[in-house]
Amino acid sequence: MAEMLDLEIRTPELIGSYPGLRRPRTRADHSMIRVTCLIVLLLPFIRCSSSEVPEGPTLDRLEPAAADFSKRTEIQVQGAAFVLRVTSNLDTQGITVDHAFEVVLVPNDGGARVPLEDVRYVDSGSLSAVLPIGVKTGWYAVELRGPYGGVAQKPQAFKVFSDFDEDSTHDDNDTCVDADRDGFGREGFDRSSCLYPDVDLDDEDESVCGDTDGDGCEDCVSGQFQPFADGPDLDGDGICASGDCDDSPLSGALCNTTCSNFYLDADGDGLGAIATTFFGCVAPPDFVAQGNDCNDANDQCTTDCTDADGDSVCVTHDCDDDPVTGGSCAAACNTFFVDADGDGFGIAGN
Repeated sequence: MAEMLDLEIRTPELIGSYPGLRRPRTRADHSMIRVTCLIVLLLPFIRCSSSEVPEGPTLDRLEPAAADFSKRTEIQVQGAAFVLRVTSNLDTQGITVDHAFEVVLVPNDGGARVPLEDVRYVDSGSLSAVLPIGVKTGWYAVELRGPYGGVAQKPQAFKVFSDFDEDSTHDDNDTCVDADRDGFGREGFDRSSCLYPDVDLDDEDESVCGDTDGDGCEDCVSGQFQPFADGPDLDGDGICASGDCDDSPLSGALCNTTCSNFYLDADGDGLGAIATTFFGCVAPPDFVAQGNDCNDANDQCTTDCTDADGDSVCVTHDCDDDPVTGGSCAAACNTFFVDADGDGFGIAGN
């Protein structure tokens, strides 16, 4: 069994019922919204549909009203009736808030429209947004669209200018787009007035610049412009020699930060000499990972160079290193037993 009810709800009370969404009342707030609700008995939810939507937003101004095209600039959008779209699920007692505001710059010359970035709701009369780098200079109309689809427009409300050299004059020295101000211009823009003609490899990081010496590496070492001190990039992995732990053409492409020490193994016994090392990604020929060989000229001596019998075979490789008996052999030792009665037979285990 169902009952149809007509309810009248004033928007200030509806909005005020959600913490954090209160705002000054406007003319739109006091408009009456007739809502038809279908109440279904024995079901734990109510569905409501609105026959009206709030009036669209109004646009007053942008602050600042002008910005340099070579910088990311935060913009405050001022107006009224910036209404969030709130959807309530009475079954789960949860709400969904739609913050989908769009702010677009429309050039007076009919060129491409420019959406502002990172548009965020602040309150019912204010939004924040960001002007991206490299927007074409000139005058723009501003277009604002809210979550309910209403559109507000304001002609010739914003100007994009260029003053890269900060001399308060728009002239030929202002065409360099260089966000991090390291003298290298951003790729895709005119760099003729930049301090250096080469493309900045990271225009958001002043410690990374361009490649003026053509060695395949950017020319900033520890944030300072030092061409010819950074490269070359012999292994072609895109990491300059100054920041690559292994820049050798043979093995350097395999890593640039995870190098290890390797040791020359002259005698081929698997242990290298600490005195001769190579730091790189992989071991070159005749180098090994262990470097504790006590005598790298003798493959019969590894970690302990004790040679009591003087046969040049160290104790770790000599089956008999006794100075009395060991000199006659190092690998062909036999087992002998004590023969206490002299009958030619010894006692096992003795």
